[in-house]
Amino acid sequence: MILCTQQGVKLQLDYLQQCLPGYEQFGISRKGSEDHSDEHCTIFYDKEKVEIVEGGTFWLSESPSIPGSKSWGSEVPCIATWAISFS
Repeated sequence: MILCTQQGVKLQLDYLQQCLPGYEQFGISRKGSEDHSDEHCTIFYDKEKVEIVEGGTFWLSESPSIPGSKSWGSEVPCIATWAISFS
């Protein structure tokens, strides 16, 4: 099983992790990989059934590879997290 979240904060993601034993998380903060306090787009996956082969995060902006980047009138950075997996 795979569960994708949007705009999850650390407290929420920690709770989901506790409720999903055997699952791993993939994803970073909308401010970048060094930040753990802001919102995340996180993918939870059953590590016994799914293997993440490749994945990443991009910013929905004119500079999609720059962490925290904003464009098009957005007040906060917006991100998308993706993954390729095999089961």
